[in-house]
Amino acid sequence: MKPVDEELLLEKLIEDIKNCRDLTRAKELLFSICQEDAIVEKAVDYCIKSHEGQVRKSGEPYAVHPILVASLVAFLSENKATILAALLHDVIEDTQCTEEELRDQFGSEVLKLVLGLTKIVEIREDNLIPSKSKKSLTKSALTFRNMLLASIEDVGVLVVKLCDRLHNMLTLDA
Repeated sequence: MKPVDEELLLEKLIEDIKNCRDLTRAKELLFSICQEDAIVEKAVDYCIKSHEGQVRKSGEPYAVHPILVASLVAFLSENKATILAALLHDVIEDTQCTEEELRDQFGSEVLKLVLGLTKIVEIREDNLIPSKSKKSLTKSALTFRNMLLASIEDVGVLVVKLCDRLHNMLTLDA
């Protein structure tokens, strides 16, 4: 595919993602990019079930978010574990799912990626250099640095995190 075609496809995908507010359309977007297979379908269903009852500030079901993040990841990478980690990136942090359950259902590689995303440890505020005007900028920079350091072991962590941030920025209106 020509680079111009890829740019146009990405622009369309971003626009579609920005306007997506329901699970059916989110799944359609994902499977228009990523080949539907048993493990991806299982992860989508697991994501939806795990986040059942949770909603975003916009009012849409929470599971729309990880499915759309996975759509962005799938556009950038065909790596199945990375796509699965995008679908499951919030389940340990925001649901009753345990590390053992995630490993049993989706394997050690997916668990490792999800943990790389959920265990990016922020440096405590008391370790930061005091500065009233630049406090949040410093904290943000240190958090981003920690994310980059965690992602060195597997670039998939960085890909998912950046796609997560992109989707969050696309939904700032909520």
